Amino acid sequence: GTWHQGTGRGETPPQDKAPDAWITGRAHAFALVAANRADVDVCLYDGLLNIGGDRDLAQAILRNLRVYA
Repeated sequence: GTWHQGTGRGETPPQDKAPDAWITGRAHAFALVAANRADVDVCLYDGLLNIGGDRDLAQAILRNLRVYA
């Protein structure tokens, strides 16, 4: 996914605006991190998830991402 700082709920950034941070990788690894069943650092080190743009922001998103079911 891509994240843009400063956008509110339901807002979309302009088409030409680059994302502030992006996260790519395996959906299963992303789901495990979101469910707090996999370590963020291990997934990044193993290449299951990749981050770009503002790397600090991307890491903060991954570390604070939680699923409530």
